[in-house]
Amino acid sequence: MAHRWARPVWHSSLESTNTELLSNPVAGAVVVTDHQRGGYGRHGRDWEMSPGQTLAVSCATPAPASHLWGWVPLVTGMAVVRSLRESNYPIVATLKWPNDVLVPDGAGANPRNTGKIAGILAQVVPETADRGPLVVIGTGLNINQSFAELPVETSTSWRVARGGEKLPATLAQDWLTAYLQELDRGLTQPEHDPAGVALDYASMCHIGSGCACAPAWRGRGDRDGYRY
Repeated sequence: MAHRWARPVWHSSLESTNTELLSNPVAGAVVVTDHQRGGYGRHGRDWEMSPGQTLAVSCATPAPASHLWGWVPLVTGMAVVRSLRESNYPIVATLKWPNDVLVPDGAGANPRNTGKIAGILAQVVPETADRGPLVVIGTGLNINQSFAELPVETSTSWRVARGGEKLPATLAQDWLTAYLQELDRGLTQPEHDPAGVALDYASMCHIGSGCACAPAWRGRGDRDGYRY
């Protein structure tokens, strides 16, 4: 396990992994479930997850300097993409601004015909007398839904992206380990090489998504307090 993170705590079911972790935020904590009943994304949008066929993971990390907060959801998306591309069951994952993760729908599909496989929500936790500010990073991943089981037409799953054959049950744990390692590494990069991270991000963007990441560290603040 990456050095930043404690051993993940698995739950059979949760309303929301972010809500669970926000109730007792501790740096390094990781909360996981394969049945999230009331997940939510940016701007309060629902994130529907099928029991036993998806994975929701939230982790808490010390917040970087405030001018770097906007990088957190971006490098998280990059960590998801890398961990999907480099899996033993690899898929061609891309990013849609700012941090939706897309993949082609089914084997041999046109790369422009994409579906959303993962969503990300980063929430800043204010500092207290006992600790500095934290960021809780939530990620929801569709893994083993068949095409008929997908919640909306614009979504896809790892299984569908691989052609429809059911994937092994061990894949969720393997992906989680890889994702946390990639995230640990990615969270350290914006402070030292923001231009390099911006180029890496742009290289992962889905054609036509309109992403323009190069000025991310000096852009405008959005309604969640991040800077893009």
